[in-house]
Amino acid sequence: MKYIFLFILNLNIYMAFSQSHYVIEYDRFSNNINYYNVTVDHGKRSEVKSQKPFLRVGDILETRVININEFVLGAAMNIESQDVIDNRTSGINNIVSTILSGLNLSGYSSAVIKAFDVIKSLNDNQSAVKILGSQRSSNSYNTTVEKEIAEDALSIMEHLSSVEKVKQSSLDLMELVVAQDLSIEEMRPLALDKINSTVEYYKTSNLDDLSYEIENFKSEVQSAKDELTKEDKTIDSELDEAVNSLITKCSSIDFAELKKGIIALDDLNELKTQIEKIDFIQDQVRVIDEYSGERIIEVEFDISTMSNELTSYSNEKLIQHKVVKMNTESPWNPVWVNGLNYQIPLGGYYQVSQTYSDTSLMFTNGDKYNSTIALATFLMFEIGKYEKFIPSASVGISYSLSDINNVDSEVSDAPFSILLGGGIRTRGFKFFSLNGGIALRKYTVLSEQLEMNKEYDSNDLPSAIYDDKWKPSLYVGLGFHF
Repeated sequence: MKYIFLFILNLNIYMAFSQSHYVIEYDRFSNNINYYNVTVDHGKRSEVKSQKPFLRVGDILETRVININEFVLGAAMNIESQDVIDNRTSGINNIVSTILSGLNLSGYSSAVIKAFDVIKSLNDNQSAVKILGSQRSSNSYNTTVEKEIAEDALSIMEHLSSVEKVKQSSLDLMELVVAQDLSIEEMRPLALDKINSTVEYYKTSNLDDLSYEIENFKSEVQSAKDELTKEDKTIDSELDEAVNSLITKCSSIDFAELKKGIIALDDLNELKTQIEKIDFIQDQVRVIDEYSGERIIEVEFDISTMSNELTSYSNEKLIQHKVVKMNTESPWNPVWVNGLNYQIPLGGYYQVSQTYSDTSLMFTNGDKYNSTIALATFLMFEIGKYEKFIPSASVGISYSLSDINNVDSEVSDAPFSILLGGGIRTRGFKFFSLNGGIALRKYTVLSEQLEMNKEYDSNDLPSAIYDDKWKPSLYVGLGFHF
């Protein structure tokens, strides 16, 4: 029997020091909770979807939120009001907020707004563009100078058109980046494509040298007019009107301020890097601390908007809230349980009776062993993790309340039994369990050297007439958990 006790002891020690790793995943889109069991084999992590786990001391609990746009949303994961895990001041948000802070028109300076208004009016003035384009295509200008002026003016307008496209493409990009209803798989390709087109518009806008180009154009136009005057000629009136309008409007643009309202190429590249690596997942890990007895741990998920230049919120605003209740127990922490058992012998055991004569002795079957009621005490180990009931394995001893004496009351059977079995209880009635299993009890039986119903000379009997044998019984009973 010592080997059984050693096995149970080793199993208890192993389970006491083992550690499980679970993931509680909150899907912000579906508002659903998923559970995963995490294992690591040769450094490779794997997750298997599982039922809601029952936590115990030492377990690793990983909380995770998916489909959360980390550019504008933050997740606070609060476990039992003890550890507040807050990602609402994440570095990624700060980086992207800085990159895109100038893309909101309400945040532009008056000079930037004025510059874009001028550019828009130039781009909307299609008559001037048509004049310059038609004159150049028809080759109707009388002088090479006029052709060069027309081509340079049209080039400037094309650059200004690209500037406006940069702004509009950037605004479209911002809408994608701050969208709360797009998954990362939906947002990423659209945003990367928009970044690429914004870069191309930026390159064709010649924004870095546009101010210098316009100043050179003004000088070029004045020189051309002086040259034509010396030859008693004048510039084409329609061309002159379109060029003067272009120069006047461009002179009102503060290009230094305008560049502040246009996203820089370096920032676009940084934003591209962030979008390529972001996964719209926020998670944190903690180890379940010591607790006294069984209890419920509440895991809260709070999703909030973040106040920054990307959103219209001046303060954080809670938009989603989810609470998960987790049972926390120590299934393999042994608990002493007391109770009553009803034991039923297996195999039809009989007491041994002795029949004496003058010189002989005969052994015959006596009364059959009957079922008995016994007091029991168990060491129980909870082995299951189920929603409504708790199964257990148990080992213990019992003491028979029946006064069973064997061999015509000359030899008594041991009143103790060793109990091996299990039990089950519901979570609604945790103080009671229904138990059952095998009871091993030592009975006194006739020695193997002797036979039943056979006469023996008293002088020929061996020194040991009786042997002790372990015999099994079934038991069922009720346990009381205190």
